[in-house]
Amino acid sequence: MPSQAAIPDLFLQLDYQGIVLDYKPGSTTDLYLPIPNPIGQPLQNFLPPSVAVLFQETLAQLSLGEPILSFNHALAVGDETRFYEARLLRVSAQVAIAIIRDITHRKRTEAELTAAKETAIREAALSREANLAKSQFLARMSHELRTPLNAILGFSQLMARDDTLNPTQQNYLGIINQSGNHLLDVINDILDLSKIEAGRITLNEQPFQLHRLLNTVRAMLAMKAADKGLAFHLDLDPFLPIQVEGDEQKLRQVLINLLGNAIKFTDRGLIRLRVWVISPIVDGRMGIEFQVIDTGSGIAPTDQGTLFEPFVQSLRRSDVQEGTGLGLTISQQFVQLMGGVITVKSALEQGTTFAFTLPLKVVVDYASRAPGPLIVTGLAPGQPNYHVLIVEDRETNRYLLEQLLQTVGFNTTAVCDGAEAITAWQETKPDFIWMDLQMPVLDGRDAAREIRALERAQGVSNPVPIAIMTASAFATDEATILALGCNALVRKPYTEKEIFETMAQCLGLTYSYREVLNQGEADLGGSDDRLLQQFHTTPMDWRQRFTQAVLEADGDEVQQLVAQLPLDCSDLANGVLQWLDNFEFETIITVLGL
Repeated sequence: MPSQAAIPDLFLQLDYQGIVLDYKPGSTTDLYLPIPNPIGQPLQNFLPPSVAVLFQETLAQLSLGEPILSFNHALAVGDETRFYEARLLRVSAQVAIAIIRDITHRKRTEAELTAAKETAIREAALSREANLAKSQFLARMSHELRTPLNAILGFSQLMARDDTLNPTQQNYLGIINQSGNHLLDVINDILDLSKIEAGRITLNEQPFQLHRLLNTVRAMLAMKAADKGLAFHLDLDPFLPIQVEGDEQKLRQVLINLLGNAIKFTDRGLIRLRVWVISPIVDGRMGIEFQVIDTGSGIAPTDQGTLFEPFVQSLRRSDVQEGTGLGLTISQQFVQLMGGVITVKSALEQGTTFAFTLPLKVVVDYASRAPGPLIVTGLAPGQPNYHVLIVEDRETNRYLLEQLLQTVGFNTTAVCDGAEAITAWQETKPDFIWMDLQMPVLDGRDAAREIRALERAQGVSNPVPIAIMTASAFATDEATILALGCNALVRKPYTEKEIFETMAQCLGLTYSYREVLNQGEADLGGSDDRLLQQFHTTPMDWRQRFTQAVLEADGDEVQQLVAQLPLDCSDLANGVLQWLDNFEFETIITVLGL
């Protein structure tokens, strides 16, 4: 007789009344047959009634000609429940064979898999809820942060229109604007993380000065490198274009991420940012390679394959655990979005090089001096008197927009919610409506929808243009807003340029302008020669220290040295400080011939 280990199944020979005619024991016998000899016994004598009924019903079907049937059932064996598969085969008109197999292990595995699947489904649902909550939180935080920023940046722009301000006051306003815009960039960067996760990140390609971006990045990180005793070198191809078109914000974030990592993992030596032209202009685009090189601890080959995965940090330095592990993931996705591929080469204790190449569009129609901003001074002659309805629940923002529009000659009416907006629209018949999105009583969506419905009911042939303002940069679907019948959407904090351009596009109006010289040109009068003359009157030792500080982008040291200049070098001092405020180290180097 074969061993139970070799034949795990129990075989029963049965007639169609359920009488056991013969049996062959298997490993399940002891548990399935509680009697020593089942031959001649009906199944109901040793099986639970419910299981015996299943056998009897299946045998009845076999007696009618079915060749093979099977069913699963459970038996309580001691303190546990075991599961069995019964497979019954028709042998003849009088005899059938039942093969009993213990499937407890399989059933338990299936149950565990089902439980794991249900757990995964629950966790996925919780993850979706968490992502939704995070998105809602970020949208709310974006609104709460952008709303005061709108007032800060808006009023500083409004104050900048005052011709009576002296250069120092203008400089202070410039610093406020720079700081506010930097904070806005930080907010946008945080939102970008969530947009990446949601697959909603997009490019924002605009013309920008490549040299200025690179020098700004150097200025931001050179002092951090110097704090660790590291040299910071910026190597630029002399054939780099001055102005290119691309996503400046994403390129800056990639460079800051890579350079920040290089500084973090380097204890001695240098950090080098090398930017070089590697291919000529084709279809208006030039291949430009960016390399971030360090002499740090290097990355083990086993770590290099997972560097760009989320939340993964290299183990090249066990004592350096700062950071979230997202920087390289974001950098890789940004580079891919911009049309490039990021690579890494590294050797332990020798250093690391991250490199990527971007096809940047070359802007060739730039002037030798970028023109100063054009400020709207009023409506061009011959324009009608436009009446604008402002709907904004925040008093500060409402007052800001009123003052801006009235300054250039618009008549305004201001209300604080959507319900008041409908009443004011009916009473004043405005030429244009600025509508905030989130308001109490009746929000901007519902107010715009109601105004459009009333216009249709009244047969209005020229609906009033409605522009929506929102401080939410994450949750607002522009297509949904425009589908309501609105004409434009402007995100806070807005610039006066956005306000005036939106109205010009919707109303077809034109403005009168005046050009404002760049701050440095206004104060320096464009006289680089005078600055150079003053520079060469300074002591040799001072010039050497100043040159070293500028080349290392050491802003604090430059400020301290400028404070030592005599009064007859005031033009030099003012010029350097203004360039320093804008991180224009390259301009200082060029003008002073360092």
